[in-house]
Amino acid sequence: MTSTAKVVTVVALLGASLSAFAPAQAEPAAVESCRELPGGLLGCTTPTGTHVTELSTLAARDGNIYVGLAASGGSSVLRSTDGGSSFHRTAPNGLTSAGMGWIVEDEETGRLIASSLESTPTCPVGDRVTYSDDQGDSWHLSPSLFCGTSDLGKSFVGKPRTDEDRAALQAAGYPNVIYHCAGGTGQTRTCFKSLDGANTFQSLGIILSSLDCKVEASVDPIPFFQGQAVVDPEGVIYAVTNLCGKASLIVSRDDGQTWDKTFIPDVQMRAYMNPLSGQHPGFDNNGGYGSRPQQPVRSIVGEAVSQAYLWQPLQLDSAGNLYLAYTDPADGRPYLKIRRSGQQAWGEKIELAPSEVGRATNVNISVRDNGHLAIAYYGLEDLTTTNYDGYLGEMTNALTTPHLTTLAVSPGAPLLPNGAAEPTEYTTADITPDGTVVGAFARDTCVINEASPLPQCDSELMYDSTRFVGVVATIRH
Repeated sequence: MTSTAKVVTVVALLGASLSAFAPAQAEPAAVESCRELPGGLLGCTTPTGTHVTELSTLAARDGNIYVGLAASGGSSVLRSTDGGSSFHRTAPNGLTSAGMGWIVEDEETGRLIASSLESTPTCPVGDRVTYSDDQGDSWHLSPSLFCGTSDLGKSFVGKPRTDEDRAALQAAGYPNVIYHCAGGTGQTRTCFKSLDGANTFQSLGIILSSLDCKVEASVDPIPFFQGQAVVDPEGVIYAVTNLCGKASLIVSRDDGQTWDKTFIPDVQMRAYMNPLSGQHPGFDNNGGYGSRPQQPVRSIVGEAVSQAYLWQPLQLDSAGNLYLAYTDPADGRPYLKIRRSGQQAWGEKIELAPSEVGRATNVNISVRDNGHLAIAYYGLEDLTTTNYDGYLGEMTNALTTPHLTTLAVSPGAPLLPNGAAEPTEYTTADITPDGTVVGAFARDTCVINEASPLPQCDSELMYDSTRFVGVVATIRH
């Protein structure tokens, strides 16, 4: 049984062309385009004026909106002080890469925590964290380098549960544990924690491994927990994972030392790896992302990657209700399940997209007030094309009588005309203190000409941050 939300579909027109941004130090002036929405809402879109890779969105408690990370002009976090009408780079954050950019806030202290891939001569693939206590005007780079963790790093914050960690935090003068988990393209997921405010980190070891699974042709051997975990007021950590091909909730009650794993019924998974070829669906014949521009990467879409939980699919409200967003492989559409506080059973699925969206990928949610959700994803209306557009949604009363408003970010000129390919694995949403829903998206500037073996792009390489420019959408009250 599917619970159907009352749906209002709204279209916003993008007011500026984003077809030919060139890498530059100067930021082009943002041109915001807005229109009235039903119910007295206002839908707006704003180009960030920067090249981007994977994007994350943070609506901070101080009212600022942050987007991480911008790629052009060096890695940096983007900040809006006017509700998303314009964005400007903060100070350089010390990170050498904008790949897999992620930004979160310790809401108790206001500390911003950003992370990205990091490569050094002694550590070809790793992750690093940096933080700011002054809204991004200056940054402090952690000396801890998470070497060998590979990909898809996420930081999150929570209260300590163990006496040992409470004592360590008290000695360091910082109130909360800062966690960081990484390792996506490998077959393990490793977590770390900081007990001194992200200055240094200690390893919690491998929390998930493909060795936990019996590898079969129909089972994904990689235990995908790349999504951001959430922490309740008591310090209990929750995350969702594709565990051996099944959707699972993993929970830690001892600050990440041990994890309990339970399957989530009626949430189906599909293998991330192609069981016939053993290839990732986005790899070209050379086994690399876009290493052959004449064979553009188009296929990181739909049922496969969207079931891997790479992003922000799980949220927790102040009452202790858990919200899980996922794409059903039966129809490729996004849905929501809720596990109410104090219960073990998950409720019936609720639709997260209007009927005209035939397929969705990269589905992310954020929850602020109980039952009030922000939703961001890339969606496809015409299943005979690769024309994925961005969609920003707002759901109210999710716990009782769900009401959904959806904003198509760029109708008529889809953000991703070549498919939801690398590097657009992230698109997240959040809700500001005044109730504004905000989401960050990427626009692909490549124009694929089927008559030509080479794409017509603003970059020679298909897998290059200069191929994508940022767009932020808001639904305002």
